[in-house]
Amino acid sequence: MDLHRLAPSGVFSASAARASGISGALLRSLVSRGQCHPLHRGWYSVQRPTSDKHRHRLRVVALLKEYEGQVMASHCSALALLDLPDEDIDWGTVHLMWRDAELPFRAFSRVHIH
Repeated sequence: MDLHRLAPSGVFSASAARASGISGALLRSLVSRGQCHPLHRGWYSVQRPTSDKHRHRLRVVALLKEYEGQVMASHCSALALLDLPDEDIDWGTVHLMWRDAELPFRAFSRVHIH
C-alpha cells in the first residue's frame, strides 16, 4: 500500500483514506505498525515526525487542508511552516488566522484560530 500517493503533501485525512479503500481498522493497524502517524483528529502523516517542530508543521499542513482556504498559519505556526529560525517556542498549540476578519476567535484541542 502506497500511502505517499494518498498524501503527496505528507498528510492525509481519515475520510480520504476511506475514499481510497482504507478501512478504519486498517488505518488503526497502519498507525500501530508505525506506517502512518496521528496528527490531529481525523488527520495522519506518512512521515514520522522527527521533532516537536516537525510534528507542529505537519499539524499546520493538515489543518490548512481541513479549513480549505478559510485560514492561514500565524504566530509560531507560520514560523514552523516556513521553517524559520525559532527559540524557546511551545509547539503544542497550532495558531491559525481567519482570512475573513469578521469571524470570531475559536479555541479547541490545542488549536487557536484568531
